[in-house]
Amino acid sequence: MLDDGGLLIAGGKDLDGEASEIAALLPAGALLGRQLEGGMLQRRAGATASATGTHVIVAGGAPDDGPGHETYEVYDVESGSFDSTLAARLETARRDHGAARLPDGSVLLVGGRQEEDGPVLSSAERIVGPGSNGRAVGALTVGRAAAQVMVLDSGLVLVVGGVDGDGNPVGVIERYDPDSERFESIGSLLDPLPLQAHAPLEGDRVAWLSCEDEGACRLTILRASADGAPAVARFGQAQSAELGLEDLEQVRMVGLPDGTLVVSARAVGGSRMLRIDPGRATGEPIDTTRVADRLRVLSDGTTVALDAFGGSLYRHSTDSALHDPRAQGLALGSAESLQERDGRVIAETRGARVDLAPARFADVRVELELEGEGRMLLEPANASPIQIELETDEVALGGCRVEREPDRPLRVTRRGETVAIAAGDGAQECLADGLVGHIGIAFVLDAGAELALPEVTRL
Repeated sequence: MLDDGGLLIAGGKDLDGEASEIAALLPAGALLGRQLEGGMLQRRAGATASATGTHVIVAGGAPDDGPGHETYEVYDVESGSFDSTLAARLETARRDHGAARLPDGSVLLVGGRQEEDGPVLSSAERIVGPGSNGRAVGALTVGRAAAQVMVLDSGLVLVVGGVDGDGNPVGVIERYDPDSERFESIGSLLDPLPLQAHAPLEGDRVAWLSCEDEGACRLTILRASADGAPAVARFGQAQSAELGLEDLEQVRMVGLPDGTLVVSARAVGGSRMLRIDPGRATGEPIDTTRVADRLRVLSDGTTVALDAFGGSLYRHSTDSALHDPRAQGLALGSAESLQERDGRVIAETRGARVDLAPARFADVRVELELEGEGRMLLEPANASPIQIELETDEVALGGCRVEREPDRPLRVTRRGETVAIAAGDGAQECLADGLVGHIGIAFVLDAGAELALPEVTRL
C-alpha cells in the first residue's frame, strides 16, 4: 500500500508455482493495474513489501523452494522502477516472514524461515532506510513463520498469528518496543485453530478469526494497551455461524476504515465473501467468484482481492449513524451484555461497554441521548481514562458538575485539556489534566440504560 493510496504488487508465485519477478502497480483511484517494465531485480516468493514514503522495501523471499534471499530491493515511487543502487543485505536470509513500517519510517522484519521446509526463525531485524543493511534486534519469545506485524494507531507494535516449527498455529501475541528493540509476550490470548486471519482496526484494536478446517469459527476482538494484557471480547461459535463464519477452508480478512471487516474464504460449496460489523454482530454477503490469496484495503476503503490470476476491486458503502467518522459503534464485552434496537444500544448487564467506533479523535464534539446512568470515558493513548459520570440528575467530571435535565440531549466538547459539558440549559467548562493527543471515546452503562448512537463531529 503506497502513501498516495496506490498499491504495488511484487513477486509471489506464478500459475506454475514458480517464483516471479513480475511487479504491477494499481494507481490510486484506478480500476486497472499495469505491469512494471523490467519488474523486480530478482525472483521472490514469500517476500514482504513495506512502503516507507517515497520507496517500497521488498525484503527476503526466495527464487525457488530453496534458501531465502539475504537481500532486499527497493522500488522508487518517483521513477516507477526498482533502483539497484538502493538494494542492500539482510542480517539473516529469510522467507515467509512478517514485516511492517514502524512509526519512525524504519522497517521491522520478524521470524520466517531460511528454507521452505526449514525450522522457523525467532530472529528479527530492522532496516533503517533504503540502502542500509538490516540490523539485528531482540528475538521473538516464540519463533514463527507467516506472522503478521501490526502497527496500531498509538504506535503499538504487535506480532500475531503465524505457525511454529511443526506447522501448528501460534496463539501467543507479542509486543515490540521500538526504543528498547525487545519483544515481550502479552499472553496466549487467541484460539490456535488451523485456519487463522487477523486484521488491525482503528483505536488500537485487532480482529482475530480462527476456524476449524471446514468447521466452526470464532471471531475475537481485542483492544491493546502499552502495558498489561489487552481487553478481549469473543463471539461464540453459534453467533459466529450466524455471521456466515463457518465451513471455511481458507480465510483472509481485512479491516475497513469504518471498523467493519471483510472476510474472503474458500468455503464448502465455493467462494465466500462477507462484510462483518462486530459492533452490531451482523454479517452480509458480498457477491464474488474469487478466493483471495491476499486482501488489501486502499485509502478510500476499496478492498482488493488478489490471487494467481489477477485481482478484483470491491467498493463498500461506509454510511452509518455516525456521520463523522462514518463508522458504527463497536461493543466490547460479552455478546449477552448489549442489545441493539431501533438505533439504540441497551445494556443488559451493569458495566456493559460501548466504544464509539474503532476511531480516535483530536478535538471533538459528542451529542448523545441517554436514558439511565453510566459513565463516558475519554481515553488518551498512554494515560488513564478521564471519566465523566452520567447520573440521573447531573453530569460530573471531578468537582465540575452540571445539572442534567430529563429528556434533554447532552453535549460533551473536548478541546485539548478542556472539556465543555452542556446539559439542557446548564453548561460548564472543566479542566481534564492529562487529556492530551488523540483519544478514544467509550461508554460504560448501568443495567437497563439506553444509549442512542451519538452524533460525533470532529472540530
